[in-house]
Amino acid sequence: MTAMTDYLLMITERPAAATRAAVTERAATRAAVRTHLAATGALVDGGELHPSAESKRVRRTGEALAVEAGPFDATLESYYLVRTPDLAAATALAKALPLHPDDVVDVRPVMKGAIKADKLDQPGKVFAFAVLGAAADEPTWIQQMDRIDLATHDKLAIPGGCGGVRLEAPTTGRRVAFDASKARVVDGPFLECKEVIGGLFFLRMPSLEDATRWASASPFVALGGLEIRELWRS
Repeated sequence: MTAMTDYLLMITERPAAATRAAVTERAATRAAVRTHLAATGALVDGGELHPSAESKRVRRTGEALAVEAGPFDATLESYYLVRTPDLAAATALAKALPLHPDDVVDVRPVMKGAIKADKLDQPGKVFAFAVLGAAADEPTWIQQMDRIDLATHDKLAIPGGCGGVRLEAPTTGRRVAFDASKARVVDGPFLECKEVIGGLFFLRMPSLEDATRWASASPFVALGGLEIRELWRS
């Protein structure tokens, strides 16, 4: 039997899709993506996020806590966890997605963890927390993610926890950029962005304000940053 690996396909929010009206207009595209991946048999789980105009980023510099309201550039619009034999197969899935020109999909191998889809589908609000790290080079970024992992590995086993995944380093993944003629594949790293996602986890919370308070007191923001987005389907 062929060994299978989990990969996270992360679709970047285009600037024009940062508002609620624009996200509603994208509903047909999101449904088409989910249907397409489900038909391949590779889809494990997937979700769409509220627009970044409704999100928060939390980080700490020294003793100072910074909470920033969206919208944000080059941020996450939706995620799809897929299971394939290798990176080439996961990248091929990304290239075949029925997406709009100018869309971008990052394909990243999962290092560890699991998303509890059954808990995500229960009633109530669920928030996605993207673990962000900023570094001038990938070794430094990896060290930052390792420190965050060590400080937080036992912090998510709480009521309302819906699982999560830590991602491998950017150089282990691919970026698929769509244009009018074809899908172009680019190798990592992608550290030209201010902050790169190192993981994604999910918590059930009453509101964005509650999620922000929880994040502000967590070790995640002492070592990196968190972007908080409500799941669209919740």
